[in-house]
Amino acid sequence: MTIADRISTKVKKIVTRGKNAKVSTRATRNGLANRDRRRDAEVRSARQGKFYDAVLDFIEDQDARIAELAASLEVNFKYLRGIVLRMGGHIKISRKSNRHNAMKYVRHMKVDPELDPDEQARINDLIVVAKEASSSKVIPEHQMMQMITLLDEKKRREREGSRLVKKKWRTKSVNKTHERVSLELEALDAREDTASIAITVRTDPTHTNVPLYYAHPKLEQFITQVIGMSMNDFAFNMECFSMFSLQGLTKNANDRKSAAKSAVIAQVKEGLIKITGDKDARMEWERYHEKIVLKRRVRLVGWPFKSFSPQVLGIKDLDIALKALTSDPPTCFWQPMTPEQVEAATQKRNEEVETGAVVEKTRKERADKGKKRGAYTKKRAVEDAEKSAPARKKRVVTRSGQKKAVAVESDAEDGSDSSDDSSGSDSSASSSSSDDDDDDDDE
Repeated sequence: MTIADRISTKVKKIVTRGKNAKVSTRATRNGLANRDRRRDAEVRSARQGKFYDAVLDFIEDQDARIAELAASLEVNFKYLRGIVLRMGGHIKISRKSNRHNAMKYVRHMKVDPELDPDEQARINDLIVVAKEASSSKVIPEHQMMQMITLLDEKKRREREGSRLVKKKWRTKSVNKTHERVSLELEALDAREDTASIAITVRTDPTHTNVPLYYAHPKLEQFITQVIGMSMNDFAFNMECFSMFSLQGLTKNANDRKSAAKSAVIAQVKEGLIKITGDKDARMEWERYHEKIVLKRRVRLVGWPFKSFSPQVLGIKDLDIALKALTSDPPTCFWQPMTPEQVEAATQKRNEEVETGAVVEKTRKERADKGKKRGAYTKKRAVEDAEKSAPARKKRVVTRSGQKKAVAVESDAEDGSDSSDDSSGSDSSASSSSSDDDDDDDDE
């Protein structure tokens, strides 16, 4: 066999092997993948079908029970169903308020006549701004945030409903939730060898639930033996503190007043920095009109007292002011002023000063007012030195060793005393020298 025949035979074998080999193509791979996906989808559908049937049965049973409960409480079925879903914590039935919805709500909002006059004026201003605005984008940010707050408050009132229904559902919710938490903590203490405590109390006197507590035996022993109170008394004191701020349990009157005053001042300063954008801004209580209204063109709206300073308020008044600053939404807040509002405030301030209702605090006048003052030169230094009184010298006698006369300077204006002291020192020096001579003679 020649070399050409051998090469030809080898090539034929390679070609035959290539034709008989199974080559995977893209179409074949996609077909297998689609088949696997269809199979997985069928399995998933069959499994979910069982869940759907069980869930539908549960929903029908739940709706039937809600309908019976709504009939017994004489409330709307849809309203009560929303409460049930919300208390379950698994379904969110309210969307976040956006700018457009807030603007639409404020346009058609009705002002409550029982509100404070300042609050009514603020809401009326927002209504005017919302009606004049072509879109929510042109409304200033601080006014838009107030509109969103009003819409959130309206949604909250709709969710809570009447006070009677809320009380019943609230008491049951508190009891059941505390019961579940207590069981979880008890299981945690047994499983992980820990000691836990949970106390649930009211924050509003209008609520009807009583203090509830769970305490590990070691912690209960600590409260009864170390603190010297029973668990019921301990929970009751905590409830009084949370409802009425009876901080005398831990602080005296001065500490409570200082803490409340510091909190009010800090909240006012924080709001001023936020509205002005100046991190170095600080509140001027005594010169509020000059430093805040005229200079920064902002004002503090809703201050609940006639005395415009936390320095003169008591503990209860400071707590009221702090609650007004920190409530949601706050009833005391900072607001920017237009030039017209600044002019009106200035005119009102001038009228109060003229009538004597407001006494402006003035600085104390200098003693050298009207006199010419210049730089401190060498000539003035010499003149001051000449006008000053001469120093007085006083003799100091040491207690140990030999008596010595030491002259020291003192701030006195009597020059005759210095001459007397000098003569006295000379006499003492002569007497000491004579004593030395006598000693020499004895030797």
